[in-house]
Amino acid sequence: PLSAKFNAAIDAAARQGDMAKAHDLFLQFEQAGGQPEPMTYNLVLRACAKAGDSRAAEIWFKRMETKGFRPTMCSYNTLLDACAKADDAEACEKWLRHMIDQNMEVNVISYATAIYARARRGDVAQAEEWMEKMLAAGVEPDAITYNSVIHANSVS
Repeated sequence: PLSAKFNAAIDAAARQGDMAKAHDLFLQFEQAGGQPEPMTYNLVLRACAKAGDSRAAEIWFKRMETKGFRPTMCSYNTLLDACAKADDAEACEKWLRHMIDQNMEVNVISYATAIYARARRGDVAQAEEWMEKMLAAGVEPDAITYNSVIHANSVS
């Protein structure tokens, strides 16, 4: 089917971090009469994240919502990843709070990404604050989460 062909091509572009190609393929898919689904949007989001372009990721995220799709945990986590890679901890935290406010399931990846965004700046207090929120929410930290907090302490 058309969607499988284009999703595979967009996925390949996303893996390479080729945001422009992912965007072009998405537009070609629509022009060919394809009906993008949440997975298609998530693949473009992943290309944005891989490229570290949080602004483009936010645009695609909002576009997905405008088209009537409810973002999934995967959509949010990919957006969080884009923000963290763009060194935009504030946006990462804004979207994590939005995720929580929308009663989305928040998992270890969601919290760990916000912790990482603060840790890479050496912001120990904020990284630890997110760790506390994570624990209060009943989400169990993993080794990556602990390593991010340790990293924050070594950078500060």
